[in-house]
Amino acid sequence: MTGKIRIESPSQAKLNRNIRRMFWLVAALLTLLALNVLKISVFDAYSFITNPYNSRMALADNSVRRGRIIDAGGTVLAESAPAGDGYERRYPRGSTLAHAVGYSSFGRAGIESVYNFELQSVNMEFWSRLAQIATGAELLGNDVVLTADADFSDAAAKALGANKGAVVALDPSTGAVLAMASSGGLNPATIAEDWPELSASADSPLLNRATRGLYAPGSTFKLVTAAAAIENIEGWDTLSFVCEGEALLGGSRIICYDKTAHGAVTMADAFAVSCNTYFASVGHQMAPESVRRAAAGFMIGRPLGFALGESVSRFTLPDAASDSERTETAIGQGKTLATPLGMAVAAAAVANGGVVMKPYITDRIDLPGGGVKVKFYPETLGQAVSPGTAESLKALMVGCVENGTGAAAAVPGVSVAGKTGTAQNASGRDHSWFIGFAPADEPKTAIAVVIENAEPGARAAAVAGEILRWRAERSGD
Repeated sequence: MTGKIRIESPSQAKLNRNIRRMFWLVAALLTLLALNVLKISVFDAYSFITNPYNSRMALADNSVRRGRIIDAGGTVLAESAPAGDGYERRYPRGSTLAHAVGYSSFGRAGIESVYNFELQSVNMEFWSRLAQIATGAELLGNDVVLTADADFSDAAAKALGANKGAVVALDPSTGAVLAMASSGGLNPATIAEDWPELSASADSPLLNRATRGLYAPGSTFKLVTAAAAIENIEGWDTLSFVCEGEALLGGSRIICYDKTAHGAVTMADAFAVSCNTYFASVGHQMAPESVRRAAAGFMIGRPLGFALGESVSRFTLPDAASDSERTETAIGQGKTLATPLGMAVAAAAVANGGVVMKPYITDRIDLPGGGVKVKFYPETLGQAVSPGTAESLKALMVGCVENGTGAAAAVPGVSVAGKTGTAQNASGRDHSWFIGFAPADEPKTAIAVVIENAEPGARAAAVAGEILRWRAERSGD
């Protein structure tokens, strides 16, 4: 028996082709929809859960005793206490580490926001809820333990005083935040009553200046320029320049502070007295690529990946940069902007033999019944400079404190390495900077201090010196 041959008419064939096309189009759309659902439910789930405006997590507060936030020494910075039918969030140390700890009302900020899910999560939730039904036991959230020290942070805040600015201190070998302070009078314990004034203030007291404040780095950027010169200019250590207090370089008039004429200076001399004309001359001699590579090595213009969020520093120096852009960039002006956290990381890299460590503030997440749920470990971000260059930079920084503009940061019996900076500010008085580390021969603390509208650089150096002296007395260095 022979089969019948079916011959489609042209119109029928066209219809079938359209049906097949529609089938594959619908199949593709359904596949994309399924992939999107998978992305939202798996890959994006944590970001939705931890969003400070997630009302479902807020409702969970009534049934779970939110976990504590604890400093490196075991001091409780935030805890929940029974209040009525639920719990009330309390902050025993008030404004200590306030911008890092954050708050848990009017939305959330800081640790309270980033680790919201962990603070409200219940370990082995099914069995814990059964136990609650059977015995009335509390449902306890996880504790977040910080690398930062409350007393160290209070000492930094005290040294900062009424000045508007910020302080960041890091362990240079790990990147762990040891202390953090930002001006503004933020107190999580009174956030509700203070909110109208805080949110309306022109001084931005809610802003964590340590991680999100962007400032021209001024002469602290000479650390980067010096690094580029050491690695790219033959005989950099004997390279001299006669400073007359001001100079016309690349179409820009470069002026040293108070038009001080430093005379014939080498790199070591110029670094110690922060000679603008010397470093502008050096920057003018180097190809933009050399400075750009050095800045990238120190993570300037690149994200640091800090868990609490950060403003990414800004740096641009294209190959086609004008002569004036090159000279201004070399002394930390122009378009360059940096955060105190970013400059602390740069100083820490020199202290750490040129290795850049990722800054982090969370040591671990503890289970309420004992034990560690998550442990955070140091991470490297790259090699900023060679170990030899780092040693040369350290020597320059020691000279700045011992014989130059950083003298106010000196600590009796401790060798301090540092660099001051006075950054021009278009909207008011100059900002004052200090970055450095101590002890210079065995670094344990890297620091960055910025004070807004307070010139000259020695102002920040004095604040850094007070903090480093407290640290030395506390640790026995």
